[in-house]
Amino acid sequence: MPETGANTDDTTLLALLRRATAVSHNSLDQKFSQIDLTSRKGYVRFLSAHLAGMASVFGFAREFAKAELGLDLTDFPALLRGDLAELGVPPIDIAVPAPAVIEPAAITYVIAGSRLGVAALAREPFFGKSAGRGAGYMDDKAGLAIWRAHSAWLKNVHPGEAEGQRMAMSAIATFDCFAAALESTAPAQAA
Repeated sequence: MPETGANTDDTTLLALLRRATAVSHNSLDQKFSQIDLTSRKGYVRFLSAHLAGMASVFGFAREFAKAELGLDLTDFPALLRGDLAELGVPPIDIAVPAPAVIEPAAITYVIAGSRLGVAALAREPFFGKSAGRGAGYMDDKAGLAIWRAHSAWLKNVHPGEAEGQRMAMSAIATFDCFAAALESTAPAQAA
């Protein structure tokens, strides 16, 4: 029989965020999985949506990683802009509002956690790999170290109810930033 009480894994901030964001996470993964990353058009949309999604939240994650984890978070927006430039595409100007609730630990959970998905995608064929350019974001491995450090940090935090709700709201809203960015890129990619 599993242990109950404050020492069980289901009371950690990591467990709370996984539960709270499961629907948002799965929905966003499903939407991104519809993009054909082997086509230039699909790959540009993927990069553009990630850049737009990060615009309002990346700074919070970067500051959190430095202050709480003692690590420098790779400048993913710069990598994305660089990849788009290598592909001859100017970054699209999409304004995605910041989450209404800002909890840097929760925002970092989403951004650092996304590196797991990107690492999996990078093992498959994608346009940047086949073109031999524009693959910096997909090829980045340093972000995985942030995820490992952050998930260990999250396992040591046992939030109270109010704090847990704020963290969940912030993480869900961060997923929503990326969903809005992806939706906003659709008209620009329609042909």
